[in-house]
Amino acid sequence: WDEVEAGIDPASLRLPDVLDRPDPWSDHAVAPQRLEQAAAKVQDAGIDLEVISPRARTSAPRTRRTVDLGQSDA
Repeated sequence: WDEVEAGIDPASLRLPDVLDRPDPWSDHAVAPQRLEQAAAKVQDAGIDLEVISPRARTSAPRTRRTVDLGQSDA
């Protein structure tokens, strides 16, 4: 937050500049994680998760399908 200034112009932020910056989280090891537990908590909270195809995001009508992220029997 020490870099955020009032009146910052978002157009002045360029992707190459951001990619050249050091990663502030590089010293924090994070174990690989799965999303099933997080998805289950979201669903337990009564929120339905759905997958929207990338093509549907840019064209009408939107095609959606509900996804069951439960454990498979296989």
